[in-house]
Formats: sequence, C-alpha cells, structure tokens
Amino acid sequence: MTCSSTAADEAKAMDRSYFNYLLGLGGFGYEYKDAKILIFFSNDSDARAYNKVVFIETINKKQGILGINPGDYINKAFSILDKSGFWQKEDNYFLSYA
Repeated sequence: MTCSSTAADEAKAMDRSYFNYLLGLGGFGYEYKDAKILIFFSNDSDARAYNKVVFIETINKKQGILGINPGDYINKAFSILDKSGFWQKEDNYFLSYA
C-alpha cells in the first residue's frame, strides 16, 4: 500500500542520490541528507493520519517550523507555539485543534 499524497509523490520523483527511503511501522519516510531533514508519511489505512505527513524532524539550523529552529531556547519555542494556537496539555507537550 502506498501513500498517494502529492508531497509523497513529489518526494519519490526526486533524484534518489539526494535522499534515503525509510520504511517504518504504519508508514514510510524520506531522509534528505544534505538538508538534514526527515519526513514521514502514514500509509496505515486504519489511522486518522492516513495519507498525511505525520512527522518532520530537522537538525538543520536553517530549517524550522513556525519560526522555531534547531538550537532555539525552549521559552522561545513555547511562546511561538502558544501564539500559533497550540495549548500545553502537560509539561513539554502541546496540542493543536487543527
């Protein structure tokens, strides 16, 4: 079973020397070596996240999410998450209504 999302299709079409394909439980991912980014997709048809991006990880200081970059202080990250509509469920764990 494969993920049919546009992002996954675009990732598959890229030059294979640029990334590693990673097989996981309930999904698959791509490790973009030079960009230092991992992106995982769900292909578990029983999951709520089926055919969606479920995980993004980066150690590249030039790449971030919502303006949060690797190496930022935790207080900055928490402030951005709060202003972006996330709420803190417990210590170091945020949720979104999206």
